[in-house]
Amino acid sequence: MNNKSVIKKLAVLGAFLAIIQINSVSAHDINGEYLYSGDSAADTWKVSCLNGSARLVARVRDLSSGVSKISAMIYKDGRAANTVDSVGGDIGYSPFVSVNEGDGVYMIIITNSQSSATAGGYNQYDINYHCESDNGNHTDTTVPESPIQDELS
Repeated sequence: MNNKSVIKKLAVLGAFLAIIQINSVSAHDINGEYLYSGDSAADTWKVSCLNGSARLVARVRDLSSGVSKISAMIYKDGRAANTVDSVGGDIGYSPFVSVNEGDGVYMIIITNSQSSATAGGYNQYDINYHCESDNGNHTDTTVPESPIQDELS
């Protein structure tokens, strides 16, 4: 084998490995959902972590400016973690939080901090989430089509 052939094969292998790495570290998103702005409103999303997952990691982005803050709580088997996007309407997310309860079904519960005077009485949000193994690698994560509890229904 000549040097050009070896270099070409290594370049193809490197590109292939880069693509695999990009796909394995991508998170999942639930985008542009609406939550009634009442302080008792909640949307609940069911996400499953599979095949050697140690935890679910999530963060939320409040797309509506105003006084109400959107929060996300991860819950599984009696353990919970909460995160709040403290500045609504900007491009930033809340900090990531995680619940370490292994494979299985987790709930992500989205709530408001208080009622707000948004147009139409609703707040809009995004969720960014993924399952991880003990060493931080992304593991199989289900993508829900709709919330199991939806304050707009």
